[in-house]
Amino acid sequence: MKNTEKYSLESPYKPNSNEVTNLTRYIREMSHIPRISPEEEKTLGKRIQKGDQEAVNDLVKANLRLVLKIAKEYQNLGLDYMDLVSEGNLGLIRAAERFDPDRGCRFSTLCAIWVRQYMRRAIANQGRTVRLPVYLIDHIAKMRSAEIRLNSRLQREPTPEEIAAETGMTEQKILTMQRAQKSSFSMDDEEDTNSFHEKLVDENTISPQAHATQHNDYEYIEKAMVILDKREMDILSKRYGLGDGDNLSLSQVAKKYGLTRERIRQIQKTALNKLRSNLTLKDATLPAAA
Repeated sequence: MKNTEKYSLESPYKPNSNEVTNLTRYIREMSHIPRISPEEEKTLGKRIQKGDQEAVNDLVKANLRLVLKIAKEYQNLGLDYMDLVSEGNLGLIRAAERFDPDRGCRFSTLCAIWVRQYMRRAIANQGRTVRLPVYLIDHIAKMRSAEIRLNSRLQREPTPEEIAAETGMTEQKILTMQRAQKSSFSMDDEEDTNSFHEKLVDENTISPQAHATQHNDYEYIEKAMVILDKREMDILSKRYGLGDGDNLSLSQVAKKYGLTRERIRQIQKTALNKLRSNLTLKDATLPAAA
């Protein structure tokens, strides 16, 4: 039987002081929620397209862990971890309400786009008296994601040099961003390390900062991604963390595919050009994946 009642943002899946007393309890509750298979995900998506609100709820519950993972990348940028999770869950709900499995993308890929968007906006709007630009928040999140992976792998805090090698950024840029976490230091004059958002923006169009102030319209990116073949979509997802939150370097993706770094770069460039040609940049804000 369908649940026709609108999904409530005050549901048990939005952590707050009344429903979740601490982070440990919330994570423990999430660990008891079963994962769903790709087939179950498609079934839920088809039900969502028919207006089944219960299917939205089920898809949201099954992906709450992804929000927890992405939130780690945006820590220490002005909002508490649980505030980030709350904002990310709003993005998760939005993604679930819009999910269409016939577009060819896994839900985790599209979900990560919306979750990051909600977290970034919350940081930019609430986190600091002197705000960091959204594109800088994305770069710092990419660095934080690499720090988390390296810390797990090395069982110690990684050095700036190690983080630089993991992200493909320069060591100087890593040091600059580490300072930026503690201040309103500007990165405008630093060398370019582009996010997914900036990669899609042609050099002759408006700046990433200007895009960040426009209205949000992710229908464009969702529709555009279906023009990519499976390999192109997978490579972009791995390079820009669109699915599981991890950003892989060209070398890491090349190793997974058994190809050269240059070949992966060419495939990435082709895929991005396809997306550019299928997007009306002046009418939409595009997601920045760390």
